[in-house]
Amino acid sequence: MKPIHQPLPDLPTPQELLCALIREDLRSHRFFTGLRKLGIDDVYHQADLSSLILTYARLHPDNETVSEFYFNLRDKHIEKLSPQRSELVTAAARLYEELMAFKAQYEA
Repeated sequence: MKPIHQPLPDLPTPQELLCALIREDLRSHRFFTGLRKLGIDDVYHQADLSSLILTYARLHPDNETVSEFYFNLRDKHIEKLSPQRSELVTAAARLYEELMAFKAQYEA
């Protein structure tokens, strides 16, 4: 069997990677928030990508101000989401922009 030599796909830019992580965090938290609203709150397998997201954004995830801002921002965007994927991508991009604006103010 001959090895297949295909070019590897390009790696995402840091912004694309961060938006993808935010999108998955929104998707996961929307799902588990829905379960909690239905009374199913004993599910312990929820992924928490917030530390990874904040680290990639060059913000300190252990800082209470930073993490609280991110959690509140994420919750705000989850409340507005519908099941459509395009809306999830848009919400992730908006959350990214708001996070970067917070970072600029926080570092100033």
